[in-house]
Amino acid sequence: MNRNCGFVVAALCFLIIHTTAWGQTSPEIERRYKAAIKLVQLGDYERAKTELQPVMQRVSALSPFAYYYHAIASFRQRNYVSTLVTVKQLLDKFPDWRKKDDANYLLGAASFEINNIDDAMQALRRVGDPEFRPEIDLMEQYFLSQVTDLNRL
Repeated sequence: MNRNCGFVVAALCFLIIHTTAWGQTSPEIERRYKAAIKLVQLGDYERAKTELQPVMQRVSALSPFAYYYHAIASFRQRNYVSTLVTVKQLLDKFPDWRKKDDANYLLGAASFEINNIDDAMQALRRVGDPEFRPEIDLMEQYFLSQVTDLNRL
């Protein structure tokens, strides 16, 4: 019985430590995140990405948002390959993130920008929120109308 009790205590400690680590955000990480969001809004994308790096590296409730805003900053810099890499990392590390539709929408937009039509269409098909549909339709219409090689369709 003592062995079972020890195992239960160890399991509870493990759960408490990992749930606490996931749920808590240090004041420094939170400060960096808030500063980065302001920098993205101001168009200072490089500084924003620098501020977001430590937030991305720590596991917290802000981590997936940090990846997303890092990808947004890269997209606005027209660095679409970096956008793709960051969004893919986000979706790999946080597959159940509640804003996954936003990430797939961004993935589709960045894929279209580098003329990767197949990946763009796949990403946009994964967007389940019907509120995105009008924007997706417009994006598809615009980029598909730019295709001159019928073999690409």
